Amino acid sequence: MSYLSQQKIKEQNWLRINKALHEGDSQVRLLDSEGKETCSLSVLTSSQGLRYVKTQVGTFMEQNPRKTSRFAQMAREGHHLTWVIREGPWGFIQDGTIKTP
Repeated sequence: MSYLSQQKIKEQNWLRINKALHEGDSQVRLLDSEGKETCSLSVLTSSQGLRYVKTQVGTFMEQNPRKTSRFAQMAREGHHLTWVIREGPWGFIQDGTIKTP
């Protein structure tokens, strides 16, 4: 499988997780390297009431709207913001668009 194909599947999985977090799903099904649905991950809730999913890549967590940052303000305004917390550069998804890898 080409790098571009693998990148596309990675992006689709990130967006599947993002959608599950913001649409209230309890589980999210990910795609394997061939684009077929494979494992199912649970959407969990933190002690602060934030929804998140743990993966091999890192933890995907919705933005806390109770913070004082501009991102929290955006979440209060209805934007769907998800942070990908991992070693190395963090990822960020805003309203279904991956902003950082």
